[in-house]
Amino acid sequence: MTTSQSNPFDGLHDPAFQAVEWQTLILKCPTKECSAYQESFRDRARELDLAGKVEPARAARVLQWVSALQIRTDQPRQAFRGLRLMPNLQLPDPEDFGEPILAILANMAREASDSEFKARLADVCWCTQIKRHFPLVEIAIRGYLDSSKRLRSPVVGEDSVDALRRWEHATIRLKRALQLAKTLRHTLLPNVQLELQSVFRDSLEVIPLLELGQLLTEYQNHLENDIEWLITVSGEAANRARTEGQWSHLRHLLRLKANWQNKANRLAEAIATEEERAEVYVPEAESNQTLHGRARLIAKAIVTLRKVSPGSSRIEALKKLMEDSQRRGMGEMHSRSFQVTLGSNHLAAAKHVAGQPLSIALQRLVTLHPPIVEGEVREAVTKRCDNPWYAITGQDLIDWEGRVIARRGSMLSEDSEVREHAIRAEMFRTALDQQKVVVAGLVEPARLQILSEQNPGFHDFYDLLVDSPFIPPGRESLFVRGLYEGLNGDFTLAAHLLIPQLEHALRFHIEQLGVDVTTLNKDGIQELMDLNKMFCLRQEPLRSVFGDDQVFELEGLLVRRYGSNLRNSFAHGLIWPDQFFDSSVIYLWWVTFRLSIMHTLRPASDAS
Repeated sequence: MTTSQSNPFDGLHDPAFQAVEWQTLILKCPTKECSAYQESFRDRARELDLAGKVEPARAARVLQWVSALQIRTDQPRQAFRGLRLMPNLQLPDPEDFGEPILAILANMAREASDSEFKARLADVCWCTQIKRHFPLVEIAIRGYLDSSKRLRSPVVGEDSVDALRRWEHATIRLKRALQLAKTLRHTLLPNVQLELQSVFRDSLEVIPLLELGQLLTEYQNHLENDIEWLITVSGEAANRARTEGQWSHLRHLLRLKANWQNKANRLAEAIATEEERAEVYVPEAESNQTLHGRARLIAKAIVTLRKVSPGSSRIEALKKLMEDSQRRGMGEMHSRSFQVTLGSNHLAAAKHVAGQPLSIALQRLVTLHPPIVEGEVREAVTKRCDNPWYAITGQDLIDWEGRVIARRGSMLSEDSEVREHAIRAEMFRTALDQQKVVVAGLVEPARLQILSEQNPGFHDFYDLLVDSPFIPPGRESLFVRGLYEGLNGDFTLAAHLLIPQLEHALRFHIEQLGVDVTTLNKDGIQELMDLNKMFCLRQEPLRSVFGDDQVFELEGLLVRRYGSNLRNSFAHGLIWPDQFFDSSVIYLWWVTFRLSIMHTLRPASDAS
């Protein structure tokens, strides 16, 4: 009994689950969804506890936890995780159940008569069991298709919010069925395809645009069919989005339409559709309440047009519109300040992003603190020269293994080059200390607050960043994946994706100014500059694009040994696993996020 109390899964056998009478409970449940089933199992567990039936009560709680699992279609290999009740409390994950319980659940999946619960049990076991049983895949796919069809049927008396939730759940089940069928090339893949086609055919006017866009995207990525029909469907959906003024959904649907036009070799039509997509930013900008918000949206229109029609005369007109908004918007700029002392304002930072829609919360996250001001850091370092002992002495920089990896001279040296090198090195070291405080006191509290309230998916990030003026064309998915994984705390993967992409982006932007980013080696071979050479030889173009403070911050983060030197440490395999969770990596992720969301094209007078 002690063992049973300490581990809710130990010693449970099939008779305990049968005593729950789970099939009857599900049959009586008016709402045929796992979220409703978990409430029934919770109440049943209480009844059994009161009756002194300990083992069936424990079994009922297991079924409650299985029903409460959250499904994540962006993680297809393990699509389930335990429900997070608050930041430090969550229900069990599938891996917590153990193989004996999973074997019982697999048998229950074969017995279940309800398609919703049948799919849940089969899929959880398929994702989690060490030895997989392939027949479970068919059970899961058929269950998801039946459950999705049932959820798509209107409910008498439901309001608009209930309808949206119903369609959201129906879409998740269809997407999961497609994932299973496509990944395993299952014979039921045509069945899934027919089900998707029936949604596009019968529900085009009632399905929420978000869910419609997701299903069309899944179709595009995983299935092949009559492209002409899909061009028509996406065009009709886009017309609906335009009528409803849903600008982000309209752009997504137009991009899908253009992709299918390209597949059909209707290239001129695809370009026209992409041009139409760019123009969608204009009415959205006109409705924006701030001039700087308008400027950012117009900048996205320019970026989109440049990708498909770099010679379009419309680009110049949009640039004038953007620059006008930027200049007039200077008067509406206000500063938001936090006293940056370690740990003092983490609650204020969390509160700043709390309760906001995801897009607003992310914008607030990246604007919690401006770039560290280069002039202020230089002034602080120069003042230290008032202490002769501090200023006269040199300094060695030691790595984790005790090696001397950098050395600076005196900040009072008579040699101006040695003196400037020493001051710059101390500036980067000082900025590094400030970055640690910003991460601990602002960035991490806000990031964790967002995760405690939101469960963003990859597509949420993609929609936010797809036309970012900072992200080079064709690199969107890499930036989005890196930023998405960083928000979720996987800074190892975030760093591996973002550091090389950030190097390419900096090179790309100064190349757009007509600046040569290549060198000739002694053999006459033309080579692209790496970041070390760019920050030495192309400092001025970088500053013209990104500003003095941002370039100072990036230089220290990426290539200076008295800073973080992440680019070089990463490129040479010098970062230990624990260091990927150091404040420098988190700060670089945050800076990259800030550039991806907030960077805009600078007025011609500023970029010259």
